Order: sequence, then C-alpha cells, then structure tokens
Amino acid sequence: MAFVQSLDKLPGPVRDGPTWLLYGALGVLGYLLNGMGAVLGPLQRQLHVDRAAVAFYPSLFAIALLVVGLLGDRAAVRLGHRSVLRLALSGLVGGALLLTVPTRPATLVGALVLGVGGALIVQVVPAALNLRQRRAAAAAVAEANAISSFASVLAPAAVATAVAVGVGWQVGYLLPVLPIAIVLVIAVRQLVDGAGNGPAGSGQGGPGLEPGPLPGRWVDVLLAVSVEFCLVFWAADAFGEWHAAGPAAGPAMAALFLLGMALARTVAARLTAGRHPLVVVVAACAAAGVGFTVFWAAPSTVVAAVGLFVTGLGVALLYPMTLARAVAAWPHATDRAAARAALASGVAIGAAPLALARLADHVGLRMAYLIVPILLGVLAAHAVSTLARPERTLEHEVLGRIAEYLGGPDATERATAAVAIIGGLIYTRYLNPLRPSARLTAADVHRILGPPLRAASCWSLVTRRDRRIFRRPRAEPVPIRV
Repeated sequence: MAFVQSLDKLPGPVRDGPTWLLYGALGVLGYLLNGMGAVLGPLQRQLHVDRAAVAFYPSLFAIALLVVGLLGDRAAVRLGHRSVLRLALSGLVGGALLLTVPTRPATLVGALVLGVGGALIVQVVPAALNLRQRRAAAAAVAEANAISSFASVLAPAAVATAVAVGVGWQVGYLLPVLPIAIVLVIAVRQLVDGAGNGPAGSGQGGPGLEPGPLPGRWVDVLLAVSVEFCLVFWAADAFGEWHAAGPAAGPAMAALFLLGMALARTVAARLTAGRHPLVVVVAACAAAGVGFTVFWAAPSTVVAAVGLFVTGLGVALLYPMTLARAVAAWPHATDRAAARAALASGVAIGAAPLALARLADHVGLRMAYLIVPILLGVLAAHAVSTLARPERTLEHEVLGRIAEYLGGPDATERATAAVAIIGGLIYTRYLNPLRPSARLTAADVHRILGPPLRAASCWSLVTRRDRRIFRRPRAEPVPIRV
C-alpha cells in the first residue's frame, strides 16, 4: 500500500531560477501577442489605413510558427536554448518597439519580428522545461501557460486604460512588460544548455511522458489548439450575435474564457500530479464539453458567460498535456519534437478559426460553432483509445510505476531490467512452461533470481565495486511474491 501511495504523490515542478525565467518568457509572449489585438484599432487610426491593412498582423505569428516548426529545431541544436531564447526575447522587444513607430513599413516589420520571436519561444520553452522537469513536465508547461494566460487578460485592459486616460496606447502596450522583457534578456545567462539542464532526479519522464510515435501526439496538439483558438477568436462575436451584447460587453465576457484557462493552469500541478496526461485530457474534454453546451444553448447572457468560463477551465489543460506528451515523444531530440509541436500550433491557429468563419458564412455562427464539440470528441476518443492499448497498460502501469518507485537518473533502465526478469519468469513458468523453470520451488526462485533482481532494482544505490561483482546492494529490493 505504501508503494502505491508513494506513486500517487509525485513531485511537482522544481521552481528554480531558470524555470521562472522560462515561465516569464512565455508570459511576455502572451502579453505582447494578445495586446496586439487590442492595439490594431488605434494603430489603424494612427496610420490612416483601412482595417484590412492591419488585420493580418496577428496572422504573421501563425506563419512564423509554421516556419519555426519546420526549421527551428536546427537553430536550437546549433545555437542552444540560451542563445535562441535571448534572440527570441530580443525579437519580442524589438518588434513591440517597431509597432509603435507611426509608419506602416515599420509596423509591418515589427509585427513580423514579433511573430518570429514568439514562435521561437513557443518552441524553446516547452523543450527546455521538458529537460528541466522530466517527471513534472506537463505540470510545468501548464504553469508556464497559466502565466501567459494571465498576461493575455491583462494586456487588453492595460491598453484600454492607457487610451482612456489619454497617455496613448503605446504606453499601455509597452510600459507594463518592456522592463520585464529586458530583465529576462539579461537573466538568460543562467539557463544552461544541454540535457544536463535539469535538476537532480529529473532525468526520467513521468507517467504518460514515455517515448513513443509522434504523429498521434502531433494530432492531439492540433486538436487542442484548434479548440482553444476557435473560442478565443469568435466568442466575442458569439455574444454579439446571440445575445446582442455591445462592442464593449462582448469582448469583456469573452475574456472569461481566458480567465478560466488562467485559473485552471495555476493549479495544474495539483490537478495533474500522479495522473496520466491522457486521463487529464479526457476529464478536461468532458468539462469543456459541459461548459460549451451551456455557452452554446443558454438563453441568458449571464448563463452563457458562466458556461464560457467553465469551458475555459476545461480547455486550459488540453494544450499543456498534449504538448508535454509531444515533446516527450522524442527524448533524444526534444528540440525537433518541440518544433513539430509548434508546427501543429501554427496549422491550428491559421486554419481552425478561418474554417469556423467560412462555415459561419454559410450556416450561421451558432451552427458553425458545433465544430468545437466535434473536435473535443475526437480528442477525447483518441485519448481513450490510446489509454486502452495493452502495451500502454504494461508500460505505464507496470514498468512506469516501478521506475517512479525506484527513482534516480537511471530508473527506467533498472525498471526495464526488473520487468524483464519477472516477465521471463512468468512466461517460462506459467504461460509457456519450461520443465526446469516450472519445477523450481519458491525458495529456488528466490535463490536464483533474487541476486540479479536486487542488482537491477538497486543499481544506482551500490558502490562502483559492488556494481562490478553484482553483490550486496545497499537498499532493499522491490518486494517480489511468487
């Protein structure tokens, strides 16, 4: 019982200096990217152009994600996380400053530089967190996105406040975040490149973060991001069309979705500790589905707003869980896996909201919005089918839990050795009996298989001399009953 209880109390993220640096980088991105949507109106009036001339600026981020998703891993491998993160943060600062220059070419270049810097952060931060927080990568990614979500809520409010008091949108867009970004650029030097970047004991992935095929996990990221941005882009229009909300009330109520995501991601470590990420995905899809049903069908504006808030609570964990699994799929090439995940995000951001808009032109926004529960259903079904696979049960419920119990930088290798010994015994004694193995008494099993099993389960806890001669481990082995 103590063994099972110890597995259910897995450690949360190690919130050291470099981890907070990565959290802050994603927060700066969330502020500047979502703040861009709030400044497009004032920027349009400042440049004396029509709406179409600036409306595509946020789309440059999705284009940059596509480029980084295809090529960004090469830059990360060649330059290292520290250099790429410094370059990305500098791009965010430079791009934001260029957006405030009152000439259209400068703002266009600024939006492009901002998009490239943001795309690099989307790639580098999950990969670096995965290296630092192997056993709590999903919770760490969720916490980083919580900071980004809170910053996303604050950005439009800061811009609106600056405009209201007459100091200009530039002050609201730059003043709250520019000093933080500059400090982060300076502090990047404390981030250490390479696989040795993580704290002690973080070398093994937690439950559900084992290596595996990337395509299925890539699709999960695509579906999760599609659901999120369909609601981010069109929830305000839904309140205006369905409930006759005004131009100020609609965006304000739509912000409840971002607030719900931020709150849920803040407690992600408690919600996900000891749980398989796909179990969290299934539960999150169910919660998001219930919230969306209320949002979609409620006759009252207030009830619809509450439904959207609940939807945000559910959707909050979809992206962190699926992203953590995608990055963990290739432990030998986390940067490449993170780049491919960024590619999935770019495709989703560029395609899903556009598809919903095109569909709404033909059948109306209410019917078009039914694409959201369809996406949630597909994501939940894929998660359930993955959880039901026999090989996943053996790998997670047996090998993975033994590895978590043993702990240490080589826990998976030692657990694999122990499972191989026990599995061989079960196969040759019960499933396909061999006469010498079947005739062994319990005492013979302990005498013959006990020493190698103790050596496997306690490998990292014995001296170098003891390792060579396979004797006298310093810790008790995993109890085995025959």
